[in-house]
Amino acid sequence: MARILVIDDDATIRSFLSVLLEKEGHEVLCAGDGETGITIATAEIPDLLITDMSLPVRTGWEVISELKSIEATREIPIIALSAYTSPGDRDAGHEAGCDAYVAKPI
Repeated sequence: MARILVIDDDATIRSFLSVLLEKEGHEVLCAGDGETGITIATAEIPDLLITDMSLPVRTGWEVISELKSIEATREIPIIALSAYTSPGDRDAGHEAGCDAYVAKPI
């Protein structure tokens, strides 16, 4: 199965996603802020990244930008998870490099 990195500052959401994904047989890595997420992503090269857009230290937008600028992480599919749900936010997420944009609450 896949190795999935979940970046969210809400421990409940991290736990919820971890349980769901692990039940499906995936390995889940977690980070509570953007900087830690970048560190884990560049060290572990996950198969998928799910990130909140409002993160401490470095925002989800910054995480995406940084990872898309690194050759080793450029092709990791990214799902944005955000409370920002306007069509403009979704468009901006896709333009930034997200493969999907999921609205909170989930």
